[in-house]
Amino acid sequence: MSHFARRISVYLWPYRGRMMWALGQVCLTSAFELLKPWIKSCHINELYKDGQGRYPYRELFRLFRESGYNRVTLCEVGKGMPTPEAGEELLRYYKALWTELARA
Repeated sequence: MSHFARRISVYLWPYRGRMMWALGQVCLTSAFELLKPWIKSCHINELYKDGQGRYPYRELFRLFRESGYNRVTLCEVGKGMPTPEAGEELLRYYKALWTELARA
């Protein structure tokens, strides 16, 4: 893994981290520490799952803060919105939740 990761940038998809976390193969912190030098961006989706205990977004954002991560997180919304106004409203809520997780 490290040889491969040195040759390309690593883009972190939390779904993969969730799989490792949920299956108990490796905790999120351990996976993050292994990949940290190569993380260039992070795809995030369904931020509300942190509050449901289904994905540790709060922990992921804490790891970002502690590591000095200053790159992007990419918002993924898996469904279309009926109107542009509905899409704008969704993004306002998403930004509010993202901001809360980033500062927690």
